Amino acid sequence: MRATTLLAANTERLLHEAVAAADGWSFDAEQPWDERLAGVRRGAFDVVWACGLLTAELIVDGVPLVPVGVPSLDGFEDGRYRSVIVAREGDDAERWTTGRVGVNEYGSWSGWHAYRIHLERSGRSVDDHSSIVLTGGHAQSLELLRSGAVDVVSIDSSVWVSEQHEGLEVVEQTDWWPAPPVSVRSDSERSLVDELVGLHASGVDTAPYTAMQKLCD
Repeated sequence: MRATTLLAANTERLLHEAVAAADGWSFDAEQPWDERLAGVRRGAFDVVWACGLLTAELIVDGVPLVPVGVPSLDGFEDGRYRSVIVAREGDDAERWTTGRVGVNEYGSWSGWHAYRIHLERSGRSVDDHSSIVLTGGHAQSLELLRSGAVDVVSIDSSVWVSEQHEGLEVVEQTDWWPAPPVSVRSDSERSLVDELVGLHASGVDTAPYTAMQKLCD
């Protein structure tokens, strides 16, 4: 069985540990992200762990995936997660509400869409920021924040708990959203789903991921 993750680097260690404990499973952590995504699109993987929004988009595009569970991770709560809005310790609110915002990628729920929706619901807008800097990943976003290249970032709560916090502080938090699901190919044997649940996944309703897709249309 081939498994892959399209999430942040912290999930690679967790997936490696999970497949190492299961006979007949493999995961190539060295494979570049874009190659993983291309493999998912052509059905090369039996198990895929991805952002809820990306999962919904893949399903809409016809990729035969079925979300079957949400792993239990620090930063997740009852199958949900949120984004933490992080700034440098001591910076005033004007800097992190109107300065440069670091975004891992525009396709990210936690790094972009959850933040965008959080601002809109607070009567603000991403347009309040002086500029938007694409960072390429949550870890890179935090590095750029520490270096002073950006003034605020939106980080997946499960990534935040696994990173060093020195010199940084959470200044706001978004609403809770459905956590990134583990999906299997729709033609998978029932035994594969049962094995995944045995690897500490909880059952998940697929409807919220479709709702997330609609929020971004």
